Amino acid sequence: MKGVDAAVFLTDGNGADWRDVQVRERKKLPPEGPARIVYGVPDRNVECWLCANAEWLASRLGVVADDLRTADPKRPFARA
Repeated sequence: MKGVDAAVFLTDGNGADWRDVQVRERKKLPPEGPARIVYGVPDRNVECWLCANAEWLASRLGVVADDLRTADPKRPFARA
């Protein structure tokens, strides 16, 4: 992790307790890593977070924002 001030990881919670997911993920890091790493663990999947601002994301992906406004945007996001 040389030359990195901080790293942000988003990983799916898939319904598991976010604290358990965070502990499991941190075990994969080198010993010097955890102090400079932020883990985000959404309840279901990362796509829910990414699609929270559907207008912005749609403009970046070249799709219609309404396609990303769904209870589970995983498939529309993957198609985009």
